[in-house]
Amino acid sequence: MGHKLGRYKLLERVGEDGCGVVYVAEQTEPVRRLVALKVDTALKS
Repeated sequence: MGHKLGRYKLLERVGEDGCGVVYVAEQTEPVRRLVALKVDTALKS
């Protein structure tokens, strides 16, 4: 993966439903931490 979305670096796709896709991501600012990030499918191109 390794794609960036704003201040998040997408590391692994972990799930999907009718509303979006969930990724494990690394937040880089203001602190560095792992987060779960849901991307709305309407935002994907």
